[in-house]
Amino acid sequence: MKAVAAIFLLTLSIAPWISLAKDNQSSGPASVDPRDEFDVRRPKLVLSVLTSKEADRLFEEFKSRQYLAFDYLPGCCHARATEMTLIADQKSINMGKVFVEGRLGVRSGESKYFPVEFNWHVAPTVWVKGPSGRELMAFDPAFFDKPVSIEVFKRRFTDKIIGRAESEITSAYFASKYQNKNKAEEGKKYEYLQADLKQNREDLKFCLEKARERPATAVEERALGVRPTTR
Repeated sequence: MKAVAAIFLLTLSIAPWISLAKDNQSSGPASVDPRDEFDVRRPKLVLSVLTSKEADRLFEEFKSRQYLAFDYLPGCCHARATEMTLIADQKSINMGKVFVEGRLGVRSGESKYFPVEFNWHVAPTVWVKGPSGRELMAFDPAFFDKPVSIEVFKRRFTDKIIGRAESEITSAYFASKYQNKNKAEEGKKYEYLQADLKQNREDLKFCLEKARERPATAVEERALGVRPTTR
């Protein structure tokens, strides 16, 4: 009897630690709140929960903003991701961001830029509630035609490109919407920085012009809020 009681007490004492360990698995079950990997305390990210229909509408809203240069794949993912979270903010939707790092490669698709290779990539993420529960979904109209699970998002960047080293993801992590670039390039941020937003829009103008192979139109410049080009 004493042995049973001792085992029971031991179980109670370690249960919180088991729970904490599960909470800290950022790549764990879809229902576990992601952690902010830019913060040493790694607090949970409090993200909005959307229905599937709401998620699809939000994705289409992002996709309709052609000034975000979704067809220019070699760059501007950071600027697009931040602009998308700002659009979501206007709808009272709080998004986070998912980063992948490594030797990333995408072999094929409809863009003239394939294959593409880069060291890191980022997209906004939010909870989406489906029949089997909620799941974190990535929103990336540059590479997908709908919101996708984090696992599908990661797999997109592991294509084998002929004549190149094997593609691989060395790190995948979550952050708040305020983070503009990956951990190697910036520290923890607690709000949108005007300097980031201004530079992002200049970056988007550059990417838009590269994709279109022409100067941005006045309408596109107004949408981006950048200084008009002297014409």
